[in-house]
Amino acid sequence: MNNIKAKLLLVIGVVGLVVVLLLNSSSNAGKIRVNLHALPEDVTFSVDGKDAGGSIFLKPGAHTFAASKEGFETEKHVVSVSLKTTDLYFAPRPISESAKEWANQNDTTARREAYAGQMANIIGESISDESPITTLLPHYEIAGPYSIDYGLKDDNSVYLLIGNSTAAGRQKALQWLQDSGYKLSELDIRFDDFVNPTTGEKQ
Repeated sequence: MNNIKAKLLLVIGVVGLVVVLLLNSSSNAGKIRVNLHALPEDVTFSVDGKDAGGSIFLKPGAHTFAASKEGFETEKHVVSVSLKTTDLYFAPRPISESAKEWANQNDTTARREAYAGQMANIIGESISDESPITTLLPHYEIAGPYSIDYGLKDDNSVYLLIGNSTAAGRQKALQWLQDSGYKLSELDIRFDDFVNPTTGEKQ
């Protein structure tokens, strides 16, 4: 009788485990596992404003990541998650005396620089993936004349900056963007040397 109960409990346990695994698998379908690394290691991570562990499954696309710890400046980045961004690195800057002392005692300079370099490369690739036009910039045309470069907003989305131009040059710059396969209505375009005659402000 005891053997039957033991076998029944074993079967129930196995079935339960299978159900849990299937549920986890289905909930993570189409998502990418992202591993978060930090120095110091006991930071608190958040993703899109919600607390997260050191490993999390996310849908592809832009997400806001943050690493925080008392005594350190919160480090925040917007990264486009893809198969290229399976590991992210954070090294919050120590700002309190105790945090600075910890950093000195643990000789973190080399690792902090390595983390910062890795993160810069990841963000650069993320920006290129989200906004392929950045791979064509900066672009200069002496005969325009005009120049086109890009800048980043707080969410790491891209805006284009047209400068060093005349009225004719600005039109040529816009034409170059169209000839490159982009719709002007889908771009955030700014002019660094064009003054609106009605407001007197740069546009």
